[in-house]
Amino acid sequence: MWGWCAILLLTSKVADDWSEALVVLGLSVPVSVAGTALFTIGMVSRRMSAHGQAMRDLDRLAGEAVRPPTT
Repeated sequence: MWGWCAILLLTSKVADDWSEALVVLGLSVPVSVAGTALFTIGMVSRRMSAHGQAMRDLDRLAGEAVRPPTT
C-alpha cells in the first residue's frame, strides 16, 4: 500500500490523486503503529516467559546440587 501511494504521488499530476493517496497513507499509519505495538508486546512476552522458565530450571538444578544424596 505504501508503494502504491509512493508511485501515485510520484507519477500523478492531478491534485485529487494526491489527496486520495495522502488520506490512504494517513489512515494506514495508526494500523501500522498498532501492528508494531502488538508484535513487540508479543515478542517481549514470549522472551520473558522463556527467561522465567530458564530461571526456574536453574533454581531447580541449584536446589538439587545443594541437597546431600539420601541413602
